[in-house]
Amino acid sequence: MIQNDIKIAWRNLCTNKFFTLLNVLGLALGMSACLTLILIIKDQLSYDKFHPVAEQTYRLLCQADCKDEGGRGIFASTPFPLGETLRNDFAVVEKSTCLIRGLNDNDATTSDQRTLPISGYFAEPSFFDVFGFQMEVGNAATALSEPFTLVLSKKAAARFFGAQNPIGQTLALKDWGNFRVTGVVALPKGKSHLGFECLASVASVAALEQNYTPEEAEGKIVGNWDNRFMAHNYVQLRPGKTQADLEAALAVLGEKRSKASATGENIHFFAQNLLKITPSPDFYSNDVGLSLPWIFIWVLSAFVVLLIIFPCINYANLAIARAMANRPRIILADEPTAALDSQRAGVVMDLMSQVAVEQRAAIVVVS
Repeated sequence: MIQNDIKIAWRNLCTNKFFTLLNVLGLALGMSACLTLILIIKDQLSYDKFHPVAEQTYRLLCQADCKDEGGRGIFASTPFPLGETLRNDFAVVEKSTCLIRGLNDNDATTSDQRTLPISGYFAEPSFFDVFGFQMEVGNAATALSEPFTLVLSKKAAARFFGAQNPIGQTLALKDWGNFRVTGVVALPKGKSHLGFECLASVASVAALEQNYTPEEAEGKIVGNWDNRFMAHNYVQLRPGKTQADLEAALAVLGEKRSKASATGENIHFFAQNLLKITPSPDFYSNDVGLSLPWIFIWVLSAFVVLLIIFPCINYANLAIARAMANRPRIILADEPTAALDSQRAGVVMDLMSQVAVEQRAAIVVVS
């Protein structure tokens, strides 16, 4: 029985080669495009899921409204002391960590004078407590505790030192000084919005800022509430605490910092859950990583639906055209108005009557 069905199907395909070619190509291209778009959407929805208690981890955002300039938009960066203040002064945050920008496409030179570009952040030792990155070599608790120390990603360690042991090696970072390698970060278990090749110790920035002149003091990052453009704060809530509790604490701090602002700015702090950073719900200034906005995800999803619907419509149109090509004397319509209301059903019946006259055929409606 199956063998006969296969033979009949094959003969039909061979008999109607053009019809077959159009449908097979349309189906193949549609499925390929749909699968590609679905993989892109799945990839964008997979970020930051490997971090421990990601649902309780938040990135802090900042907005400053200047009285004479109006709103300035929302920044993904915040003042450096924000996370630590929340942890120490409020009973809502259990852990906090801060990243400092400044190592994007920086030149790094090895002891044998080989220079390669490297990107990353200055990070605190608590980075490994908040996020799910693991150390493959080195102690996560102490690797970033001293000034002028750094850890490398596994790929970066291989790129700079090959098969050599990177621990104890020296990298000279342009404009920052010489750093000693104290660890290697293992390949992450998933995708993260925080892409980096190296993490240098925040203590290095603090040490360098101690030598700032009074004129340079305004540019300090560590401990400076007025510089909200270079640091990214992340916090992990205590068990039982919610985003509403965190937002309440941030509102108190925002009001306090607004009163202390020398420029009369109204400062507002917000919280964004780690799982909602990618895809991005909005465009933030000083954002890190590359991610598609949600609007792009919705557009891709709509395109997938269209790629599914259009081949179906195309197949129906081709099937009708092929059936009418031989000018049949009898046309059988199987419940053509079953899913239509009375008004649209009347329109369809009028069209079918018109076709019957033009084709000089009899139409049998089955209902």
